Amino acid sequence: MIDRLMLQLPGLGAAPGGRAIDWTAIQEGIGTGLPADYRELSAHCPSFSVDDFLLVSTPAPGSESKFVSGVQSDREVFEDDIAEGDIPAEYISVEAGVERAALLAWAGTPNGDEILWHTAARNPDEWTVVVRGRSGGWWSYPESAVSFLEGLYSGRFPVPGLPASLPSGERKVSFLAF
Repeated sequence: MIDRLMLQLPGLGAAPGGRAIDWTAIQEGIGTGLPADYRELSAHCPSFSVDDFLLVSTPAPGSESKFVSGVQSDREVFEDDIAEGDIPAEYISVEAGVERAALLAWAGTPNGDEILWHTAARNPDEWTVVVRGRSGGWWSYPESAVSFLEGLYSGRFPVPGLPASLPSGERKVSFLAF
């Protein structure tokens, strides 16, 4: 599945691959599994940025607890956003009488744009992508994470919540370590 993405972002091919991530620890820590295409991408490469703008976050082997902590921190922010009315009702679920965001962040930009999964489906492979623009707009895409990235960088569809300059011609991939 990541082969089509690598056609759009050839720099991903320079990743070392074979990253052994403890997905069981992550699932136990965040209470859900993650989509297969994202696990495949994460096994292939560390977190990366494209053109020093779009940041895609993946767990690091041996640092799965950091990934879990990041998800938990995001959930706390989403709780505040719900209380302030900043998350549309379609992205809120109610479990045991408690409202929680049916969202999980996996990418973003330095401008404050967020790329999230809408986690309403029980099966993570059925999650769709949501872009939360820094200006407060929300856009949904019936795509998986890797398919969304491939569509963004191939120009297959516009992404109103992100700058019109995407995709750029350079598409420089930089691997990150945190």
